[in-house]
Amino acid sequence: MKMSLERKTMLGYFLLTLPALFVFLMIVYYPFINSIFYSFTDWSGISLHKNFVGLENYAALPDDKLIKAGIWNTILIGLYAAIIQNVLSLALALALDSKLRLQGYYKAVFYIPCLFSILIISPIFGNIFQYSGLFNALISQIGFSHLAEDWFGTIRTALPMLMLTNSWQWVGFGSVIYLAGLQSIPPDYYEAGHIDGATKLQAFFKITFPMLMPSVTILTFLNLVNGLKTFELPFVLTNGGPGYATETVGTVIYELGFRQGKMGYASAISVVFFSVIAVVSILQLKLTRSREVEL
Repeated sequence: MKMSLERKTMLGYFLLTLPALFVFLMIVYYPFINSIFYSFTDWSGISLHKNFVGLENYAALPDDKLIKAGIWNTILIGLYAAIIQNVLSLALALALDSKLRLQGYYKAVFYIPCLFSILIISPIFGNIFQYSGLFNALISQIGFSHLAEDWFGTIRTALPMLMLTNSWQWVGFGSVIYLAGLQSIPPDYYEAGHIDGATKLQAFFKITFPMLMPSVTILTFLNLVNGLKTFELPFVLTNGGPGYATETVGTVIYELGFRQGKMGYASAISVVFFSVIAVVSILQLKLTRSREVEL
């Protein structure tokens, strides 16, 4: 029986994508399945021996102070990224959408930080906000020397400073997404609202914001997920300190798995954390998509 042209085409596509599919499965799914298996063992990450311990690793999670600190900080970072960072991005996009001189220049300036690596950003911000850094020197010059401190080295300021650094890097990216959404809204809608006597504030909440919901959905999802899986910034900048002030689930997994040799325990945290992120992401997408409107 001769194979039809359509089947030959599909077979050709499958054979062409097979190498990439194999690599993807080996890099993504195989390690994930292995993590589930390791979470039921006491594997150290190096030893060839893996003793089955059942649910022992999962049972120990609620009583671990390090994990509690990591979870709490991760939740705060995730909520901040999903809400405050989104608001800042929208505010910046609205400012850039107005008739500004050198508008293109400002768009480039605010977008550039997201192109930088954490390895570049971390030492820059670390030096600026250390006790003898530029920021303390500036506030001392204007009479606020009593406020000077090591901003990343103090428990009460370290986490907010991490959030500020993250916002500096990614608010510009979010503003570009919102700006694209703003410029896709038909001007006729605003003209109709103006004829009906709508104020600028009413036009924003009745026209602009509903039309921006697809952008809100995308950015809330990206910011929330990226916030929940924060690792590089606290790892490079503060190493989770001072104390547990900037520990996140990501840094906790690294600390337990690679430094303390508790890979089985760290795998259990990873599995639980993956499940939480999946559930939260699905709920967030359903909530925001239900409010989207079509042009």
